This record gives sequence, structure tokens and C-alpha cells, in this order.
Amino acid sequence: MAHIGILVHEQDRFQEETYFLRHISQVWREMGFSVSVHNGIAERFAADLLFLHVDLTVIPLDYLAFARAFPHS
Repeated sequence: MAHIGILVHEQDRFQEETYFLRHISQVWREMGFSVSVHNGIAERFAADLLFLHVDLTVIPLDYLAFARAFPHS
């Protein structure tokens, strides 16, 4: 099965908030997908599909550049 990555801002508290995407990610896990959440862009990771979930008014350019390296983002 595919691996889904969720990229959040390094200061985001994704796991503590009630974001819709957090609930959907649990459904994906139940369907058999591998899902990982990554805070920040300090480390590269592999994913077949990337969701860029940066809860800021303006997405930093380095996050956009990081996301473009994935085949499906």
C-alpha cells in the first residue's frame, strides 16, 4: 500500500488539534495505508503522496520547495 506523508510546520501541534486531516489520516490507517506526520523540513522522508498542511497565512517558500520534491503533493 502507499505511504502518505503529512508535512506540518515545525511549530504546529497537529496531533493536539482537531484538524479534519488528522481524523482522515486515521481512516487511511484503518484502510491499510501507512501515514506519517512530519514537523518541519529538517529531515527528508519518503512518501508516495504528500499533504502540505501548514496552518499559516503564508506558506514559507522553503516548505513549498520541499513539497515539490515529492511525486504527488
